[in-house]
Amino acid sequence: MSCSDGAHTFLGPYTKPAASLPPIASQEFQVLVDGDSAGTYPNRQQVISNETDWTSYWRQVHASVTLPPILSVDFAADDVLALSEGRQPTTGYDLKVTSIGASSIGTAVDVTESIPSIGCKVAN
Repeated sequence: MSCSDGAHTFLGPYTKPAASLPPIASQEFQVLVDGDSAGTYPNRQQVISNETDWTSYWRQVHASVTLPPILSVDFAADDVLALSEGRQPTTGYDLKVTSIGASSIGTAVDVTESIPSIGCKVAN
């Protein structure tokens, strides 16, 4: 798992919060785009909460291909969390959001990152 505060990226397993923290309520989420594509995805995590930023992000990641129709998002009700690893040297890399939880102090996103080991058969 990794997370970023904008200046630092933290890697490591998820640790349950201390009992003194407010309870975390599980949030439903929908995956809008999953998997590899011919787009130009940056290596970053970004919360997108308005149409202008969503349109900009959509155009950026599809700059090298024919621009597909933008996916509709109701930003009055939802935000988009854009997670991507950027271009990797082989296949076998994957990010998967396993849960999202919210409390009175913020939102926690649990992400599993898969990286192929030396023994994995991968394509270039």
